[in-house]
Amino acid sequence: MSYKHPHHRAPAPEYPELNYTAGDKWIKSLTKDRIGKFHGGRYSDINLSSVLFTHRIDNSEHVKLQVWSAPGLEKPTFEEAMKQKFKPAKKTNHWWKVTIIIPTYWEQYERVQFEFDPGCEAMIYSTDGTPLQGITGGYGGDRRVEYIIPLSARKEAQHNFVIESSCNGMFGVPLTGDTIDPPDMNRYFRLASADLVVPNQEAWRLLWDFTTLRELVDTLPGNTPLQNKALVAANEIMNVFNRGDPRGIREARKIAEGLFGEGWEGKRERIYDEGVGEAQVWGIGMFFAFSW
Repeated sequence: MSYKHPHHRAPAPEYPELNYTAGDKWIKSLTKDRIGKFHGGRYSDINLSSVLFTHRIDNSEHVKLQVWSAPGLEKPTFEEAMKQKFKPAKKTNHWWKVTIIIPTYWEQYERVQFEFDPGCEAMIYSTDGTPLQGITGGYGGDRRVEYIIPLSARKEAQHNFVIESSCNGMFGVPLTGDTIDPPDMNRYFRLASADLVVPNQEAWRLLWDFTTLRELVDTLPGNTPLQNKALVAANEIMNVFNRGDPRGIREARKIAEGLFGEGWEGKRERIYDEGVGEAQVWGIGMFFAFSW
């Protein structure tokens, strides 16, 4: 006769040593490489770059250019240049009289701007000679080719101004790239654009959000919580983006907001009032606290 102890339990099933289904494995380097393809590059016709502008026109009906080129290496003043005879031009260089005709239905948009990229430096003046802003053409990190059209001019549907373009880069045109070298006298610059455009401002804000996330990924120490969160957020933004659906841009910005903090954009400069009341600076064997 056998006896079975009341507390006896059947042996637990063995823990599975093999998984026969597909599983997720995050290869971090692949994700970092992927987020570098969301702006520009070979995929610019389908990534975020494809939705940055709502309208772009450069025909003579809306953008009228007249040009006068200073002779030789002369650098005339605004007053001297305005006394010269300007001739109609499509795309050339030096001194420009610009008249833009703004479509009336563009009043609905948040911003209208004139994109002028001479590949070199330029200065935009009002018609009375007041400097308005500088231009840096080309595709370097100092690129600035946007001149925002004032609201008053948009209401009038026409805007006149003057541009002086100089055939040099930010630090001249040195032969080898060293700024102390003599200038390259055979250097030429090309006017790449003189366009009236409507930027998609919400898409640009997403670009700035995404750029901030990429900078967090690139500059924070490897495998820290904030770096990982920024990388995951940037990757998820790419997943939800759909160039044919504006809702994807809003959804993508909400993902970024999850990392930056709810309502951070509306706080503007007041966001600096938040956080710790003291800045802590650690040195070797000492501690400093600064209050404000």
